[in-house]
Amino acid sequence: MSGRPIRIAVVSGKGGTGKTFLAVNLACTAPCTLYDCDVEEPNTHLFFQTPWEQIQSVERRIPIINASLCTLCASCSSFCRFHALLCSSDSVQVFPELCRSCGGCRLICPNQALSMMPEEIGTVLKSSYDDALTLVQGVLKIGTAVVPPVVHEVLKVHSNDEIQIIDAPPGTGCSVMAAVSRADYVLAAAEPTPFGLHDFQVLVKALRSRGIPFSAAVNKSLSHDDSITKYCREEGIKVSGRIFFDEKIMDICSKGGIAVKLIPEYRKIFSNLRSTIVEEAKRCVL
Repeated sequence: MSGRPIRIAVVSGKGGTGKTFLAVNLACTAPCTLYDCDVEEPNTHLFFQTPWEQIQSVERRIPIINASLCTLCASCSSFCRFHALLCSSDSVQVFPELCRSCGGCRLICPNQALSMMPEEIGTVLKSSYDDALTLVQGVLKIGTAVVPPVVHEVLKVHSNDEIQIIDAPPGTGCSVMAAVSRADYVLAAAEPTPFGLHDFQVLVKALRSRGIPFSAAVNKSLSHDDSITKYCREEGIKVSGRIFFDEKIMDICSKGGIAVKLIPEYRKIFSNLRSTIVEEAKRCVL
């Protein structure tokens, strides 16, 4: 394959679906870069016993009030749609956990009473595995509520690999959208349970609202016609892959093993799945 790299994000509507299991095994079938963007609880490192190098810290900027210049005009608090500033009769309070670091409050202040102070919110780590897999991982600083900036910095790490796999956070929140915003294609993992179906439907709605091309992978399937498959058929969603419930896989994952490295059958399954979604992603890029 020639041209620019292809980025494929693996997502899921809920935790425990097997998203990381899919991402790790897809990444290990051939050379690529694996980005772990589940920065609140990164776990791809559990499968790779390799030394990690911190390559950068991630900062954001929060407003600081200069009381000697502030006239309590409330322009800043009125502007902030996230309610990160509160102007009272004697002071302006800043709530860092609500701030999105847009800097608008500083720009709108008529007295230049605000400045932006850097605050570390996370780190980006890098490693390699078997000389064929580059690993990039983001770690959010404990107590930090703003996730997308760390996700964006993880995905800025350059890679020459033609295929790049993104292990996105679970759910449909801002951090997930930050991860898929840099993807050419999305593989949506789903499990055929009532909760799995409900959250998959929410995920489908979110992906469609943003015009992101995607297909489904049914994990822990019990038949070829489970609830996820029926829903996909009704909605015209392609099922690109299916992993049947297998206690051997549960045992391997619980011990930090990689299925495609230990069971030839699964190497074939994931190689076929990877080829399928790469071809689908290439058609979307063209």
